[in-house]
Amino acid sequence: MRTALLTASVLLVPTFLGPAAAGAEASPAPVCQTPEDKEFRTKFQQAMKIGAKDELKKLVDRQTDQAVTWIIQTAESIANAPNDTLFERMTALRIAWKASKGTAFCDKMERYFSLLDPTIRRERIRMRGDFDKQVGEYWANAEKKDGSTYFKLSGEIGALADAFVEIGDHYYASQCWNLVGHCNDETLRSSKDADLKKACRAFRMCLEERDKIGLRDTIYVTTKPRVDQLIALGYGPSSNSGEPGVPGAPDAGPAGELGNSVAVELSFDLVDEIGAILRPSFFLDDLYPTWNSISLADKGSKVLIPRLEEGPSVHRVGAAKVSVDVDKDGDAEGKADVEIPVRGRLEPVVFDVGDGDAKRKMAFLAVTGNERDSYQKIEMNLAPFDTQITIYITPAGSMVGEIDGTPIRILDDDLNGVYGSVPSLWGHVGMTKDHYQPEIDSLVIGKSKRAVPFSEHIQIGDKWYRLEVENGGTSLVAHPMRITTGTMVLSAKGLKPDFLLVRGENQYENTFFDLAADKKVEVPVGRYKLYFGVVHKGKKKQMMKALIIPGEGSGHYDVLAGEEIDVEIGAPYGFDFEASVDDSSVLVVGKSVVVVGRGGERYERVWNAVPRPDVTVRKAGSKRGSKPETMDLVMDQQAIYDTGDWAVAWFPRDIEVVNKAGDDAEVQLVEKKNKLFGKIESVWK
Repeated sequence: MRTALLTASVLLVPTFLGPAAAGAEASPAPVCQTPEDKEFRTKFQQAMKIGAKDELKKLVDRQTDQAVTWIIQTAESIANAPNDTLFERMTALRIAWKASKGTAFCDKMERYFSLLDPTIRRERIRMRGDFDKQVGEYWANAEKKDGSTYFKLSGEIGALADAFVEIGDHYYASQCWNLVGHCNDETLRSSKDADLKKACRAFRMCLEERDKIGLRDTIYVTTKPRVDQLIALGYGPSSNSGEPGVPGAPDAGPAGELGNSVAVELSFDLVDEIGAILRPSFFLDDLYPTWNSISLADKGSKVLIPRLEEGPSVHRVGAAKVSVDVDKDGDAEGKADVEIPVRGRLEPVVFDVGDGDAKRKMAFLAVTGNERDSYQKIEMNLAPFDTQITIYITPAGSMVGEIDGTPIRILDDDLNGVYGSVPSLWGHVGMTKDHYQPEIDSLVIGKSKRAVPFSEHIQIGDKWYRLEVENGGTSLVAHPMRITTGTMVLSAKGLKPDFLLVRGENQYENTFFDLAADKKVEVPVGRYKLYFGVVHKGKKKQMMKALIIPGEGSGHYDVLAGEEIDVEIGAPYGFDFEASVDDSSVLVVGKSVVVVGRGGERYERVWNAVPRPDVTVRKAGSKRGSKPETMDLVMDQQAIYDTGDWAVAWFPRDIEVVNKAGDDAEVQLVEKKNKLFGKIESVWK
């Protein structure tokens, strides 16, 4: 079993340039030799003197890169100032290389330099100078790894590669493409910053240029597996790109359509029980204060239904009367098209959306709050007022049909009125700054009571399909697919998630899998990232829960054909937070405090178990910190009313503690026993 790396999954050691063939031996300029070069040349000349052909072959086997450098320098020297010594050496190198590698690399190098036009020769010297300059800039950026510098170098060196191709110098064209590949690969760039399609193309060009001259050296041997992997993960040329492939490499992308597409007509079916089907959603439980909602002011007020771009509006036509204006006539004279019950109990609401072939029904379950209810363990009055009413809604609409005899049900769980839509991100109370909650439709296959995330690519029985939704979800087309797969395995310590969804990349960017659905989950070969999940503990209104989303430390998971990869999350739990330090105090920002897991995942929107950590300050590197001070929580509704900010109930309050450590202060947050997570302990930062 392979465990996913949280950084780049393949490391190509950046010794790929080899010693620079900085000049010909006939040149008055000194030739740069590494100790490895010197050792190889000394031993090679000794073996030449005694005619030890087996030893010459072994030397090329063991020190291929040093042999390549000397072959190029010797070939160039012969073209500039031929002599018997150079001819004898080239003959020995040719025989040894042929015996070791079986290619005509030596002949190709000698022929290239001997036929080089004087004008092109001078231009090549200038280009070599440009190459050396860019190599120097590349290595100067090796420590800080500035993305903008790699981006600039990628363009400049790529142009130089094309120029080397024009003058027939396949060796230096290949060297350039190798550099371009590394400038775009995630060995040097962050996963977010890397351009793996560009990296794959550059590495492929590197191999192609080396193939033209029969050069199978260290760069070739280390680059080829990376190209194969990137192609397998979907970063290679598309089938209609017209780009050549790589000899011996897998096909561009592991999927292909098999024909005989299946047209599926769908019909509406109401799902009026929240627990009837387990679905990957943060909302489908008894905790209605956490649901989506529709808020209206006094009588006569109206709002659009959230997430329906041109859909019906909701009108408050009386103190206890709310309706959906389906025909968009403004509910003249208070006539309700579809009533939303305001009776304090959960009831379905069904109405039409869309026009023509896309006309379909949408549904949700609706409820109003109680006078005495609990919001983050704070007693609140959530009942309707004359001046305000909030209607809490949770999804209830589905479309049903069959694919090749297997029943399916698509559920509009993101409440946008489209069955099988692309998922989206939403800002919700309880999320830390710049983080959002994913919401996704779901799909039931056969008689299962557990839904899977609606996914463009999905397995039904032993067959794979690509699903194409039409007319808002009134029908779909299922395209049978040939798909190569691997396996993902969820390894969760501490809390076990109810759902944990991963999302693919490239051709699988709208493909999702729930790793909590089974011990092992079969997925198409490709790259995946954490999308979201849900954990809970307890039942009914006493339930505690949290949303799982990826964090800065979350990595990616490269699934290869026939392989199994672990996805690790959960305990030990820590905190991420923001703190500002001055000479006298440290301020920890309550709304920045979030629980993080071992896989870098974030646990946002914690309900009924808001963390209340102890804060400790110490001088950097010291073993002991200050006496812990506990962050407070909002304990009554007055703080919410005073601020008009419901988010204050989802986080601990800001805390300011004395700083005796000065500019070297480090801060740690610890909660010894959170009711949902248990022990939570941050690193010092």
